[in-house]
Amino acid sequence: MQRSGTISTWNRNPADEEAMGAAHAPIWRRMIDVSVPEDLRDSTVLDYGCNQGGFLRMLYDRHPFRAAVGIDIARESVARAELLKRQRPIDYRAGNSAAALGHIFDYAFSHEVLYLLPDLAVHAADMKAALARLRLAPAPDSTVSEALRQGKSPWSEAVHLLWSVWVFITPMFGG
Repeated sequence: MQRSGTISTWNRNPADEEAMGAAHAPIWRRMIDVSVPEDLRDSTVLDYGCNQGGFLRMLYDRHPFRAAVGIDIARESVARAELLKRQRPIDYRAGNSAAALGHIFDYAFSHEVLYLLPDLAVHAADMKAALARLRLAPAPDSTVSEALRQGKSPWSEAVHLLWSVWVFITPMFGG
């Protein structure tokens, strides 16, 4: 049975669901290397589209933060993330609205989910509402950042930004 705004799982095959985190780990490491400040001890972090929570666990292990919330529409993935977090200060929730969480975050990540979202302008406004102040890496003065500040869809700029990130990541894969 599907609840409004959520699904049971992303993959019907549990092995595929489990493998997703391992497949994304090299991308997460590179993203953390190029976009995360060294000291997050006093920061709150949001991961939109967290799946089983691997990105926030990796981020905390490399750069401990005060608290974090991971949100995803896949209820079983969120339940698995809760089991895997151990003593890390992370709360995982099933849902599709960052602003509805009732928290204000210092940093927000929304990656590997953008292509699944039906309306990027709505997503941008939602993310903006959940941020204490807009912090985007690597270029806070970019057209993408400006579009997000205005609550507009940064799709064409986001494609350029994602390509730029991919150019940074591809050397890891020998390409």
